[in-house]
This record gives sequence, C-alpha cells and structure tokens, in this order.
Amino acid sequence: MPKKKRKGFLKNKKFKSDRLRGYARKVVLGQRLDKVTKRHNLDKMISPEFTDRVVNNAGVVENYGDFKYQDGSLVPIGEPYHIHYSKIEKTEIYMTGKSHDETSLFIERLRGSTNFGQYVKQKKPKKGETYLGTYKFEVNKKQQKIGSTYRYFAKQANNLKAPILEISKTDFSKISPFYNKIRMKWSLSLSKELMRKKNLEEIENAVDKGFSSLEFSLNPDEGYFGEEDTAKQSTLDKVGHLIVESDKKKKKKKKKKKKIRRASNTQSTTSTTQTAPSSGGGGAY
Repeated sequence: MPKKKRKGFLKNKKFKSDRLRGYARKVVLGQRLDKVTKRHNLDKMISPEFTDRVVNNAGVVENYGDFKYQDGSLVPIGEPYHIHYSKIEKTEIYMTGKSHDETSLFIERLRGSTNFGQYVKQKKPKKGETYLGTYKFEVNKKQQKIGSTYRYFAKQANNLKAPILEISKTDFSKISPFYNKIRMKWSLSLSKELMRKKNLEEIENAVDKGFSSLEFSLNPDEGYFGEEDTAKQSTLDKVGHLIVESDKKKKKKKKKKKKIRRASNTQSTTSTTQTAPSSGGGGAY
C-alpha cells in the first residue's frame, strides 16, 4: 500500500515554494529598482552641474560585444558614441550618438578602455573629487623674501577650446593623462620693471608650448608687493631699468658678433672659390 503523505509535510513543502516565489519576486523587484536607481544616478551624473567635460565624436563601436545597452542587448557595430566625464567619482559614461541629444542612450563598455579608464582602474578616485581643482594664486612672505615663486597651469589635452586652469603644486604632481601641464617661474622682484620683464618672458615661453590664452589672461605685475610712488621704488625701478637695458645691450652685441662671423665666413668661402689666374704668360709682339 502506498504511504500516505502527512499533512505537515505538505504544508511545509507549500511554505517552501511560497517562500521561494517571494524571494524570486524580491529579486526581480530589486533588479528593477536597481535599474531605476542606476538610471537616476546616471542622469544626475551627466547633468550640467556634475559634468566636468564631454567628448563628442569619441568613436564608433568596432566589434560586436564591446558595448551593451541597459537592457543587456549588445550594441551593433558602427554605432557612434560620445563620452561624459562626471565629477561624481570621476565616472566615464558612454552614450550613443556623436553628440548628446534626447535620443542618446546609456551604454556600458564591456571590452577595451580609454586612457582615462585605465587610469581609474589603477587608482580609484575619492567620491566627489574633481580631476584637477582650480587654484587662487597668492604670495606669502617667504616667497616675497626669495623674490620668486612657481605657478602651475593645466588644460585638457583633447579639447583646444577648453580654458586653461591655474592649479596647485599638489595637482601638478598628480598623474593625469588627459591634461597638459606647465610650470612657470614667477618673479616677485622689488623692481616692477624687472619683474614685468622676467614674467613676460615666462608667459612667452608658455605661449610657445601651446598655452596661448595665458598671453591675455595673465598680468605680469601680479603678485607685486613693492611700494608705489616712493623714492625707494623710484630707485628700484631705475636699477631694474639699468638691468633691462644692460640685457638689451648684451643681446645686441651677440647679434653683431653673429653678423660679423657670418660675414667673415662668407668672405672666406668666396675667396677660396675664386679661380686662380692662368700660369701661361703671353709673348711680346
């Protein structure tokens, strides 16, 4: 005779199946909630308030399986994409389309990475940390005593229209592959004329290295702490003027020497290339 199943056993089995259904329902709801939360977070990350920069025409999908949509389906080959760089946790966010519009969709990169992506993998950023923070230039007594200090500037490497930022020494020493950086020795001479001359030379060097807007944005007298309209300042300016004039004279002398050397080299070259007179003498008639 077949054994009768106990009522307690059936109740226990039913309880387990209901429990599993409840657990599965929670998992599905949790996944849906995660998607909604993730979408909300992504929308916040790419908002103007939290966007650090946007790279349009960043590329196209080259291989099937490199990217996926939020629903899990793979992005087809040839689909163009752009990249948002968010200030929140230094996040790199990919979206479809050459530039952002209402049809752009969030996509996730599965294979490969940009220089920025490799950098983030090597060094996880702190929450809310910006790439390179702006710095306000200020002069302290120690720098005044020395008569000079250093200033640091950075600009985005892949965006020619991006503004140049003045940054701190700490940020200058950070590894940041998507920024070009430069250091300038800034004069704090008591003579305003001498200070202006030296700082203009530094600005010219920076312009030659690609930081062209510094020519218009930097004041060569910035940081000057000397006294204005005093006998002492007048003397200092005279000394500075003499130094400037002395430098000009030295440059002129160097140019003259170069011209003389070139002229002498040209004459020597000309004399050696001239043909010698014929040795055969003509007979008298």
